Amino acid sequence: MFRDRTFTGNSGTLSWTPSTARPTSGRVRRVSHRVTVRGEAGAVLFRSRPAAELGAWTITKQDEPNKAPVWLLAARVTRADAFQCRQRPLLFTAFRDKGLWCWGVESLDLVGDALYAVLGQPEQ
Repeated sequence: MFRDRTFTGNSGTLSWTPSTARPTSGRVRRVSHRVTVRGEAGAVLFRSRPAAELGAWTITKQDEPNKAPVWLLAARVTRADAFQCRQRPLLFTAFRDKGLWCWGVESLDLVGDALYAVLGQPEQ
């Protein structure tokens, strides 16, 4: 069984694809989810101040067996303060229909007008 599900919010899209196909060995694989979240605007905050203002961004989730999932952020930067982007703790935020998406930033790289980051688990 293979399904795509997509939810579109005010400033982002959340989609995942569960897969439960049987391999040729006959064993049932565990369900894995490819999750992608996209949006048109976001920010990286340091102590409630914007360290970087972002245009279009994409977050992808990488699952590894017996490990916590890894969330990767790729975004276009519209404005950034390089000093504040090196500080800790940083928080990635983006508005959605019913509130805010938030992830803690574990590592961040600014390359020209692009931003790449490894995020922690989504916050409630």
